[in-house]
Amino acid sequence: ACAWSGRRRRLAIPTLPPLVVEAMRGNAAIRVFYGFIISFLAFILRTEKFGHTSDKLALGGLAVAIAAGGLLGTGIGSALRARAPQLLIFIVLALTTAITALCAIMFGLIAVLAAALAAAIAQTLVKASLDSILQRDIPEERRSSAFAFSETVHQLALVVGGLIGLALSLTNSGLTGLTIAAIGLALSLCSLLLARRHRILRTQSARFGS
Repeated sequence: ACAWSGRRRRLAIPTLPPLVVEAMRGNAAIRVFYGFIISFLAFILRTEKFGHTSDKLALGGLAVAIAAGGLLGTGIGSALRARAPQLLIFIVLALTTAITALCAIMFGLIAVLAAALAAAIAQTLVKASLDSILQRDIPEERRSSAFAFSETVHQLALVVGGLIGLALSLTNSGLTGLTIAAIGLALSLCSLLLARRHRILRTQSARFGS
């Protein structure tokens, strides 16, 4: 009974401030995209032909782009030192959407590697921003459970993205996959912006109503 009770406490969804929920939603969108990119491109690079470039060389380029993106994201995050993390999440989501759409339009090996690089940079920056927001907005006594919940959600988002990428790889069309990814990112960004606008209007209405 004690073990079950402890397990339930670990699985319980913590009550989170609106800004934290917003940051987690943005992070989840980027994590789904990152999982999608890794899974989808790993399969597409085996079937798409990019001139005389072999699939092994293309897959090696993908691995390098992802690794380089992680390093660049870490470096950029360290340079920014968590300045305006909430704003950074929106900027990263918007830029990643635009880059993915451009890569879909200009589909080719360079575009594929650019999309992978952007995905790796984005997920590193957004994760750092979310951690900063959790550290800032969650009281110390609830922080560990909030971090645990956040990590669980975003690991699930990564898995979901990977499964979507695997499913779309069956189309054997890199253009189709990147186009759908760009649309998904755009919808996520619009959803976050609308939710923020609604929250601000509701706060203003409550303030003036009182």
